This record gives sequence, C-alpha cells and structure tokens, in this order.
Amino acid sequence: MKLYILYESAAGLSLFKRKKFKKSMTVDDIIVLLAEKEKFMKKFKLVAFSPFLDSSTALTNLQQINDGKVTPLLESFLTQNLPVGKSFGLAVQDRILGQTLSTNYGYVCKNDKVIFEIFRSIRSLFSDYIDKKNFNLQRLLAA
Repeated sequence: MKLYILYESAAGLSLFKRKKFKKSMTVDDIIVLLAEKEKFMKKFKLVAFSPFLDSSTALTNLQQINDGKVTPLLESFLTQNLPVGKSFGLAVQDRILGQTLSTNYGYVCKNDKVIFEIFRSIRSLFSDYIDKKNFNLQRLLAA
C-alpha cells in the first residue's frame, strides 16, 4: 500500500510518499533505514511542499491543525497533492487530526509507533529534503 506522510512544520506543509509501505514494518526497520540518510530519503520522497507565506499564517495554521482542525490551507494542500480514487494511507502526527480527516474527508489515516518513528526521522532530515529540492529554508523561516 502507498503511504503519504503529512508533515507540518514552522516552514510549511509537506507531503512525503512511500510507494511500498508494509504493515509489518517495525520501529527498528525505520531506525536501520535512517542510519543511511540517502537510502531513507529515497524510500520516503518529498513530493510536495507549500511554505507558509509569513509567521502569522504559520502560527494560525499550526495552532488549528494541532487542535485537530483542517484549515482551508491544509484542505487545499491535500486536495491538490493527494491522488483521487486510489487506495493509500495517510500518516498524520496528531490522532485527533487523523480522526477529523477520516470522518470528514474519507482518508485512511495512520498513527502508531512506526509512524511516529517515521516523523522523527523526517524531522531530523527535513533541512536535507528542503535543500535537495532547492528551497532556502532559512529564508522561509525568517519570513
């Protein structure tokens, strides 16, 4: 099954994709992958990034998302970047946000210890992903 990973940060909204996500994958499997940064980044690809235009927009969106609410910006981002009519899982950091996305939008959201380890790994490599896509993270964060 394909797995998309919604990653929210002060810089913006990001979507990562893992083409073949096995239900049997363990936390240790993720740790082993992370040991080889390039290998991890090939398995979990950054497929979309939408930077917040200013700190006020970032704060407002992140607060609402942390409260389990789907902001217009998040809804638009997901609509533009997730496939329509295909089977996939959507990894989210917040269980309440996952419930909202499942109930109101029909996404099959995932949130468990393996998903948390994926998020931890993405967080540790986030600037590498942004650099690879030629975004200037410092400029985005200073906005």
